Amino acid sequence: MDSAIRALRLGADDYIVKPFDFELLCHAIDRILEHQKMRDEILLSQDRYHALDQIAEGVDHILGIHGAEKNDEPQSESMDVEVSLSNRSIWPR
Repeated sequence: MDSAIRALRLGADDYIVKPFDFELLCHAIDRILEHQKMRDEILLSQDRYHALDQIAEGVDHILGIHGAEKNDEPQSESMDVEVSLSNRSIWPR
């Protein structure tokens, strides 16, 4: 029993004693694979969140919104300049 506790403390996902039951082994493997799938999904969600956050910061920068100003309406003059610059780069005349 001490080896099971030690193994789990060192990072083991499960501990199976010998001789082991094949069904218990399959169940443990399924559970570990499901946990790994959930970890991967969480990491992917975090990556997507950070990418969206960076995009939002870029938009804020373009619109001239900083810090506490984020709750305020953007200034129309700065928006006109940025939009006209964007239009020129997207649709050259």
